[in-house]
Amino acid sequence: MKKSVFLLALLGLLMLTCSKKNITNNYYYGPEEEGAGIVGVVYPPESEATVTAYLGIPVASTQIDTNGHFVLSSLSAGTYSLLVQASGYFDYRISARLYVTANTIVSVDTIYIKSIHDLISHVQPYNGERNVDVGTRVMVGFRDIMDQESVEAAFHIDPVVEGYFLWYGIDPLQSQSYMQFSPRDPLATSTVYQVTIDTSASDTAGIKLTEPYQFSFITEPVRVKYTDPAHNDAWVPPLTEIRISFNCLMNMESVNSAFQLVDSKLNEVAGDLSWQNPTYMRFLPSSALAAKETYTASVNPTAEDASGNAMPERYWFSFVTQPILVSKTSPAPKSIMIPPYTDIRIRFNTDMDMESVNTAFRLLNSQSEQVDGSFFWDYPYQMCFRPDTALNYNETYAVTIDATAKDLYGKNLDKPFSYWFKIASE
Repeated sequence: MKKSVFLLALLGLLMLTCSKKNITNNYYYGPEEEGAGIVGVVYPPESEATVTAYLGIPVASTQIDTNGHFVLSSLSAGTYSLLVQASGYFDYRISARLYVTANTIVSVDTIYIKSIHDLISHVQPYNGERNVDVGTRVMVGFRDIMDQESVEAAFHIDPVVEGYFLWYGIDPLQSQSYMQFSPRDPLATSTVYQVTIDTSASDTAGIKLTEPYQFSFITEPVRVKYTDPAHNDAWVPPLTEIRISFNCLMNMESVNSAFQLVDSKLNEVAGDLSWQNPTYMRFLPSSALAAKETYTASVNPTAEDASGNAMPERYWFSFVTQPILVSKTSPAPKSIMIPPYTDIRIRFNTDMDMESVNTAFRLLNSQSEQVDGSFFWDYPYQMCFRPDTALNYNETYAVTIDATAKDLYGKNLDKPFSYWFKIASE
């Protein structure tokens, strides 16, 4: 008897358990519903949105209540998608990922729908931004797929700028799109630009801006973007060219007059100025710079861009040149199999005092005997020594240059230079 009562109680408990609904997630706090269904909340409630459930085709639809709650009940088992629609709002879709089983209520996250009265989501540069790069591109982000032609016609920039448009995120499956306006030339420096997108801009459904959208930004002043050598470079070859890149089209004549290169004693360096283009200046010193010397290059505020805007302040940078170095030899150090009829070439990193180098040079055989020959110079920085006779087969020769060798400024090598090479076997 006790066993029968126990079995009846257990059966009743199982039936009770089986009849209890199962609610997944916990985002919904609206009316309780029995059976299979989908529940949730749409914000804002005043949108009076309609929520439709799909199993490939629409199978159930309902309107949210005054609190934004919705209930889609008496659904058959399946994997559902949702579409939320409201007048004056963008459609909101949840793709097929809501799995409903018998006697299960699926609760979805709170759904936020966006008003069509705010088609533009963001812009770049942002409204009021200062010191904007003159090479910037104007980007406008939209909350919907836009009609490109209408937006481009509605886009205005003052002062007028010529350019072209590019679009991103325009796939129909996307929920937003981006338009980029690229100016044909760099923008003017220190200038306020006002961008307007008027109410003729619309999305692909024909929904237009309710009022013009405007934002403005201010471009940066005239400035130097980079230099070569860079500021504080400490190993610059004396045979070097100074390069300065500006952020905009420059009045080249004004920059030529404003540029100066001086040494540590404020002696000005002579040279030739040239321009690769109106943004890129080059200065070639008339002769090699002094070794182990500090130089300062500067551009005074009298330099102007092509629109007449002056640099706000003097720009300068300093660098230090290398000591006198042997940069290359022929034959190369420790090379073997060198022909007996060969010239010895020594290249320096600067223009040299030729007589001092000729005097400091020695070519010695393996018995430390000096080889006679003649000197000539390919360039002020490259010496050539030609032996009077062929060098001996299978002989090792040493090249030395004493520290008495000087550059054009009278500075000596820091220390003697030497290396060896070997003549080929007969």
